[in-house]
Amino acid sequence: MREKIQLQKNHISGTLRAGVSINYAHYVFPEVLARYRQQFPHVNIQVKTNYSRNVYQDLVLGKIDVAIVRGEFHWKEHKILLNRERVNLIRSSNNRDTNLEQLPYIRRHSDATFEREVSQWMRENQLHPNKHNGIIVDNVTTCVEMVYRGLGWAIVPDIALPYFKGDIHKLSFKNGEPFIRSTYLLFNKETYQLPQIKAFIKTAQIISD
Repeated sequence: MREKIQLQKNHISGTLRAGVSINYAHYVFPEVLARYRQQFPHVNIQVKTNYSRNVYQDLVLGKIDVAIVRGEFHWKEHKILLNRERVNLIRSSNNRDTNLEQLPYIRRHSDATFEREVSQWMRENQLHPNKHNGIIVDNVTTCVEMVYRGLGWAIVPDIALPYFKGDIHKLSFKNGEPFIRSTYLLFNKETYQLPQIKAFIKTAQIISD
């Protein structure tokens, strides 16, 4: 019976159209995709990585079947929480004792919710980065590498720090709530009826646990 079930799983076919957040795609998704392709080799897989806001827009427009996004979006259909992680202030080991006001703040482009929460945390801690002495990058990987090289400090989530060697300080807001970054899997009722979509959702949940 077990062999029969496995045979049926391996013969799931059809097309999977997935949109994936850039950060999740870099750090987690390769394992999800490898596991999925190994188990369901007959599925035609179409994957597009982008900023979460663009992935969400593609889902709304029906360009993809399932979306993996980071941050909060007003999706009224099916939403599965894949992961919640802490957000951290990082700086190099050499800069551990340096006042943050004396270091450039390395900022990266992100969604509006995350940037608003970063601004809130800074206000609560009376931090006012010098806009004339800062660095703006387009991805978290570059941000972390610059911090490691001693070029400044940054605020980044756990997902970006598997190999970072430096000073890591987990952040909380003034009311005691931890600063959290969430990853969600979004899809609608119609696409969930497709076996290849169900299988993908299950695989993503297993890897993210």
